[in-house]
Amino acid sequence: MARSLMPKEHGAYGQLAFPAASALLLGRPTLASVALVVSACALFFAHEPWLVLLGRRGTRARREDGRPATRALAASLTMGGLCAGIALARAPSAAWALAPSVALGALVVPLVIAGKEKTLAGELLVATALSSLALPVALMSGVRAGEAAAVALVWTASFGLATLGVREAMARRRLSRRGAPRSLMAPIAVAVVVAVAAAQGWWVALAVAPFVAACALLVLAPPAPRHMKRVGWSLIGASGATLAAVALIPL
Repeated sequence: MARSLMPKEHGAYGQLAFPAASALLLGRPTLASVALVVSACALFFAHEPWLVLLGRRGTRARREDGRPATRALAASLTMGGLCAGIALARAPSAAWALAPSVALGALVVPLVIAGKEKTLAGELLVATALSSLALPVALMSGVRAGEAAAVALVWTASFGLATLGVREAMARRRLSRRGAPRSLMAPIAVAVVVAVAAAQGWWVALAVAPFVAACALLVLAPPAPRHMKRVGWSLIGASGATLAAVALIPL
């Protein structure tokens, strides 16, 4: 049976889809903004064949699936480059907004090569890179720069809290029997996000509230490992609530 070359990191699907969807829905989708989203999706789907070729899925996978992985990687990169070119040609004035996504994506590459994208720093960097896509997509959809930047920051903060909350919950469950000290990173992050969101305005606070609640619950009542799938669905629900709140932005 042929190996699936779809990305295995299921959480990253939401980190790509929700910021892009919110940016499109907030304004009026254009050829440029849709092309940019397609480009990001194509580059996202290049991840799994790239890992196969790097040998990260095992030597057998690289030996048996090397050719289809090479074709899939080439197709993804070609589609991503062509669609990015269309987006920039149709909306050259928004080209500057791509800089954060490009820079963050460039930082992710060496982490993947080194096999460290699953570290805390790696996961936060990936979440930030995917969330930053909301900025250029929103601008190309006619949203003002201030609101576009705010949307990108909302998703960055939200997915950052989700990452910290899940990691903290897993660590506490794994180490609780040893009496290991509890990390203050997640609670501090919650406090910082709440303070910054409140200072930005009511809709920003409303938009990050679902993830603030989710992170707090994960830290205060970490679920058993067998219930982690429920956590995934809960975070999807939080993403939907944040998406709905973003639609309330007073344009």
